[in-house]
Amino acid sequence: MRWSNCLSTYGLVFFGYGVLAAVVTIVARWPAQFGGPGDPANVAQEFISRGTAAAPPLIPLLLLGGAALLVRHRGRWGIAAAILLLLLGVVFVIGGFGEIFAPDPATAPRVVLVLGGLIAAIGGLALASLGVAALLERLERGADR
Repeated sequence: MRWSNCLSTYGLVFFGYGVLAAVVTIVARWPAQFGGPGDPANVAQEFISRGTAAAPPLIPLLLLGGAALLVRHRGRWGIAAAILLLLLGVVFVIGGFGEIFAPDPATAPRVVLVLGGLIAAIGGLALASLGVAALLERLERGADR
């Protein structure tokens, strides 16, 4: 369960980053740009469905935290959590690139979009990679039984 433990720890750290990024960008009024410029006056409400300039939307963020806790479990719950984390990693990569390449006029500073997007894309790639490693480890262990 070595990779599952790494995936869990990384997922929780990435969740912590997402929460911190959400708080900072909501207070600074920097909305998401992926899919069109967000409304700086409505960042907190848009965070639920669109995320912010540097944080994913609320539901994927909550799924990340929950799956990061569940992935350490043996059996189906752990496998389902690893699959979910892998899929969330792919979603975060897509969202990260969406923020990086958001067209102007941006309603958030370009540096925030690029840094937030890079963190999301690289973090999502790491999350997906660890998810694959955890799943392969579980398959290998299952074959040994």
